[in-house]
Amino acid sequence: MTTNLVPKATGVNPVAADQLLIYPREGYGYNNAAIDADSILRNQIAFKNNRCQIRPQARPFLSMPYMAGGSPSRDVESLLLHSEQVRMGKECGTVTEQFFSQQYTPMIPVLKDNVQNPKNLIPEVAANGWIHGGIPSRSYLRDVNC
Repeated sequence: MTTNLVPKATGVNPVAADQLLIYPREGYGYNNAAIDADSILRNQIAFKNNRCQIRPQARPFLSMPYMAGGSPSRDVESLLLHSEQVRMGKECGTVTEQFFSQQYTPMIPVLKDNVQNPKNLIPEVAANGWIHGGIPSRSYLRDVNC
């Protein structure tokens, strides 16, 4: 069996008929003709929030227990809290006069020959007559036609 939860509106609310800017809505507020159906919907026990206990078992501790390891020592704890600062800062004068051979990694011969060769880096050295941006189109057409 299905139940219609919205009561039927038997008539228009007379206040909404007199006022042009008030729009009547079904199921909103109290309708004089359907006040019993509206009361059933508002006060029905099945639609209310049942306040059952979410956690049925009791808490294992009534308050927060002491969770640290062993018994507390007030003397050691106060020494740790109010101890002297022992941080060592970096020294400023750490330059030595001694050379370290592993300071620079030497290149293998193939890289040493190719990376240091200016023909691989500078286009003007690689090709004589090289022009930045390419050959002008007018001179190219003149050379082709001649």
